[in-house]
Amino acid sequence: LYIIVPLASGTTQMLFRGIAIVNIGVSLSLLFALLNIQFAHEVALQEKEKELAKQRIDIMLSQIQPHFLYNSLGTIYHLCETDPERAKKAIKRFSDFLRGNMESLKNRGTIPFEQELNHVMNYLYLEQQRFGDKLQVIYRIRTTNFLIPSLTLQPLVENAVIHGLDGCDNGYLCIYAAQKDGVLSISVTDDGCGMSQDMVDWINSPAPAKRDGHLGLFNVIQILKIYYGEEYGMHAETMEDGTTVTLRLPFRKDVEHE
Repeated sequence: LYIIVPLASGTTQMLFRGIAIVNIGVSLSLLFALLNIQFAHEVALQEKEKELAKQRIDIMLSQIQPHFLYNSLGTIYHLCETDPERAKKAIKRFSDFLRGNMESLKNRGTIPFEQELNHVMNYLYLEQQRFGDKLQVIYRIRTTNFLIPSLTLQPLVENAVIHGLDGCDNGYLCIYAAQKDGVLSISVTDDGCGMSQDMVDWINSPAPAKRDGHLGLFNVIQILKIYYGEEYGMHAETMEDGTTVTLRLPFRKDVEHE
């Protein structure tokens, strides 16, 4: 249509002198081009939304693993006999955690960081009931007034508990969030057994492939890539004792909390 309409208009004008329709034909051609660009843009947006929805579902399902459900329910059962008040609080936190996972499917965009942090705190509360004094949690939150894709922090925390601290006699986990010069740094640090160099290389690679046992991290990497492009993402670093995994994101204010 881009080519045929102007050519047909020019030919018609040559055959029937006095009928000025070339400009109309060119205008129609440009209109068709703009409509095609708009259609392609809408298709791309729909594909992006489908991909984000798929990643969120995968993360949600990866978090509601049988071992976590069994451990949480087993801990609550034990508390019902030993400390009913703590059991009631644990049931409330367990319910809030599951609700947070379900509500994440409704979020098509970003959410306030406080909402994501509250989801993480519910998860860690339940894990602390299971580990007791073996799991110490430190929050170093320098800023909360920003937006973040849902279910991006919790998989990092879960990975630190399961792969970093589980099996250790005791340990601590630190969650840090701060912004500088328009860039957010959100990190999860543990002093556990440490992450293998192969795992570190996988996280830090430009295009990591799916990896068994780390579906949550993989989907977070994909979500960050869809939202923010290649400039931002996830970075892992091992230390003498433990591991730090950091999310680097653009700082976008939560206007509702200004």
